Amino acid sequence: MPLTPTVYWAQRSDKLYLTIDVQDVKKHEIKLEDSKLSLKGFTGDDDGKEYVLEIEFCETVDAENPESKVSVSPRNIFAIIMKKDLGHWPRLTKAKLPLTHIKADWDKWVDEDEEAEKPEADYS
Repeated sequence: MPLTPTVYWAQRSDKLYLTIDVQDVKKHEIKLEDSKLSLKGFTGDDDGKEYVLEIEFCETVDAENPESKVSVSPRNIFAIIMKKDLGHWPRLTKAKLPLTHIKADWDKWVDEDEEAEKPEADYS
């Protein structure tokens, strides 16, 4: 049975930051669309764990924007996803119920009213 990885998220008015906590992912398929992000991956060797994730975004994102990128490292999967429309979202997903695998990334989080004061970190 596939596992669901923990996702940490933060936002700015123009972008989302997602950190998917899956380590040592070898074989993976990541698909970013304007309405959702899908991930299927296996860790380690042939007998590794299978991870599956699908996030339906609260609003639309700009998947075709060159600044929207997903990078896979041995430690996690990190994504910077540009929003289609500026503004802060009330939540990451369309689901209004709390999802236990989605958590706020307080290290990257900036409140809406403090965004102009805090400099943008370089995550490239």
